[in-house]
Amino acid sequence: MSVDILENQNIRLEELTDFFHTIRDKLTKKEEKRMKLELALVSKHINEAEHFQVSKKLVKLLNDNNIVAIDKDVNNVLNRMYDIAGFGCKTSCISSSNIILETEKILIQKDSDSYEFISVKGHIAPFLYANKYVKNSFSLLYLYALHYSNIISPIVDSNYTSEGVTASYNLGYGLGKVLSMMMKEPHKKFIVMIGDSDLSFGPTLEALMYIKSHNLNNLTLLVDFNRFGFEARPNGFDTTVLRSFFDRTIEVDEHNLEKSSEFKDILFSSSRSAVFINTKKENHRITLFSSKEEPKNIVRLTKEYGRAVANLNRRYQKELLIFTPDLASRFFLQENNLTYINTTVSEALTPILAIEQDRFTAIATDQKYATNMIGSFLELYKNTASVVLTLAKSWDYWGGEANALNLLNTLPDVTVYEPCSQIELNQLLESHYIYPLYKTIISIADVELPKLEFKPNLRRENQLIDVGSTSLIISFGIATALVYGVAKEMDIDLIHFAKMRIAFDEKFQEKLNSYEHIYFIEYNGRRNGFSESFLSVYNISSYTIKTAQDEIPKMKASEQIAYHGFSTKMLKLFLQITNT
Repeated sequence: MSVDILENQNIRLEELTDFFHTIRDKLTKKEEKRMKLELALVSKHINEAEHFQVSKKLVKLLNDNNIVAIDKDVNNVLNRMYDIAGFGCKTSCISSSNIILETEKILIQKDSDSYEFISVKGHIAPFLYANKYVKNSFSLLYLYALHYSNIISPIVDSNYTSEGVTASYNLGYGLGKVLSMMMKEPHKKFIVMIGDSDLSFGPTLEALMYIKSHNLNNLTLLVDFNRFGFEARPNGFDTTVLRSFFDRTIEVDEHNLEKSSEFKDILFSSSRSAVFINTKKENHRITLFSSKEEPKNIVRLTKEYGRAVANLNRRYQKELLIFTPDLASRFFLQENNLTYINTTVSEALTPILAIEQDRFTAIATDQKYATNMIGSFLELYKNTASVVLTLAKSWDYWGGEANALNLLNTLPDVTVYEPCSQIELNQLLESHYIYPLYKTIISIADVELPKLEFKPNLRRENQLIDVGSTSLIISFGIATALVYGVAKEMDIDLIHFAKMRIAFDEKFQEKLNSYEHIYFIEYNGRRNGFSESFLSVYNISSYTIKTAQDEIPKMKASEQIAYHGFSTKMLKLFLQITNT
C-alpha cells in the first residue's frame, strides 16, 4: 500500500470527525447518537487500506448490527440534509423526487431488462443518496457530509443507482449521452427525466433533432416542468417546443401521476413520447454568504457588481445590456433594479449574436463554462463593437477549471482583468462606459476578500509597495488580496497587476533586475497564465511560481482557498520555505 493512501485515510477520518463537531449543535439526539456510532465503527473496523471503500464497508457494519435509518421518508431526509448544510439547491432536488418515486412504483412491476430509467437533471444526486439511506444502503454520516468539501470523494462515481433510476447527468448535454445508449440498444426503452432548463440548451435540442430524423422511438422524456432555472423565468417555458420532436406529448400534475392512466400508458408506449410534469418550486437561489453581519475588513465583489453598474448607469445615462445565466441574485442585479436577459449556462453569449447593438455586458457562471463560449466570442467581433464578459470565478460550492481564464486571454484583441478590490472593479466597468471599443473580460472572484490598505489604480499597469527587501512578490488579480497581508508582515516588496496581458517596459525591467529572487503568485492555473505570460516579456533570472491547481473540486470558497494553498498560513509557509 502506498504511503499516499495511508496518509489520505488519516486525513479522511480527521475530516469526518471535524465535520461531526462542526454540525453537532444542529443535530437531534438521535442523529448525534447515530453519527457517534458511525464514527466509532469507522475508527475501529476500517483500516487505511480500505480508504476508498469506507462507505460501503460502513453500511455493511450497520446492517450486520441491524442498525436501520432513523427516518424512512426520503423527503424528510432531504430536508434535514439541506438544513444541516445551510445551502444547496433544495427545491430543485425535491421537485423531482416525487417524479422519481412515483415512476419507480410503476416501473418496479415491469421487466427491468426491457427499460432503463435515467435522470440527466442536475441536482438530483442528493435525492439518490437519501433514497439509498432510507433503504439502509448509505450512512447518515456520509449523507449529511454530502455538501461538505471533498469528504465523500471516495464514494462519488459518475453514475448513481437508486432502485430503478440511474443518474448520469450533465447539465445541458445529458440527453446526448443517452442518445448514444439508445443507438446501442434500440430494443430497450429509455425513460429519461430532464429539467425544463435543459430545453434551452443547444445540445439537448440537437439530440432531439437526431432522435426524430433517425426515427428512434425508444424514448419517453419526462420534463420536470417548474418554470424555474436558478431563478424564476418571467415567461416560463413553452410546452409546444417538444411537439415537433415527439409523436405524443401530455401534461400532468406531479400529484396525479399515480392516478393517471395516461401517464402509465405513455411510459411504455411504442411511440416517441414526452410528458410535462407540473411541479411547484420556489426560487432556489444558492446561499452564498452567511446572514451574519459582514466584517468591515471584507469585500464581496460579486455583491458590488450590481451596485456599481446601477451607479454608472445613472451617472452616464447609459444602460448596459446584461445577459446572465441564472445569476441575477449572485450579482445582486434585482436588488439594484437592473434589467437583464436570462440565458442558459454554457451559451450565455449565443443570443447576443442575433442582437444588433454596440454595447453589452455578459455574466458567465464560471471559468469552466467560459471555454464553451469561445466560438460565440470570436463571432461577436464581427458584429459588436465592444464586449464586457464578467466571470464569477470558481464560485462557491461548485467546481471549475483554473485554466479557462488563461485560454480566453489567448484570444485576439482581448484584455483579461481580475480586480482585487471594489475600486478596481468600478474603474473597469467605468472604462466600458467611456471607451466602448474595449473588448474586456472581467473575472470576479466569488469569495470574501480582505480589503486592501492601499488603493489599486488601473491607470498604472503595475503598483509597487516598496519596503526595501531583496526579494519581490508579483501577484495577479485576487492573489494580491490574499497575499498582501503576508507580504506586509514578512517585509517583502509587492507588485500588483490586475491585467493579465502586459507590455514590456525598459525601466520596469531595470527595477526587476535589482531583486535577488521574485515570487509569482496567481490564483489561477499555470499553463498560459499570468506568470508564464510575464516571463515571456521580461527577463527574470531567479523566480518561483505559485498557482492554483488545475482542478477545482466542489468546496466552500474558504475551503477552495486552503485547497490551493492560498490561506495566510500556507502562503507564509510557502514564502518561508522557498526563501531559505
